[in-house]
Parts: sequence; structure tokens; C-alpha cells
Amino acid sequence: MRAEVWVHGAVFALAVAQFFVFWYLYRRSGMSSATETGGSSTAAAAEGTRETGDHHVACPNCGALNTAQFRYCQDCVAELPRNARTD
Repeated sequence: MRAEVWVHGAVFALAVAQFFVFWYLYRRSGMSSATETGGSSTAAAAEGTRETGDHHVACPNCGALNTAQFRYCQDCVAELPRNARTD
């Protein structure tokens, strides 16, 4: 019985570790695609808010590009300015 508990714990720990690895890779790929399409994130953050021609808004906090219809940044969850959104 003791070995079964250890095995179940090990399987659970591996599942949790796998979740965090996938979450990290997902977040990393989202950040890289946002900076590839909009230039450097530091330049976008320095500009404040900007809207690109294809209806994307750069987050003033992290510089990630978000679709103009979103209220919050998809990367850092900061609120996007109202003047750039279409409410």
C-alpha cells in the first residue's frame, strides 16, 4: 500500500510539472510573436499607446500587441486605454 501512494504522488507531481512546462512555453511563444509583429516591446512601451493599421493596440505596460477590441492586455493583464479600444 505504501508503494501505491508513492507512485500516485510521483504521477501527480509529473503531471503538475508538465503543466508548468507547457504554460511556460505557451507564455514564451505568445510574448515572442507579439514582439515580432510590432517591433521591440521596449519601444512600444516607451511610445505609450499606439494603434497599428491592422487594429492592434500596444500595451503601455509591457508593449505587447493586443487586438483593439480587448479591454485588458493578453500578456500582463493591464487595462488598455479607452481611447485606443472600440467599446
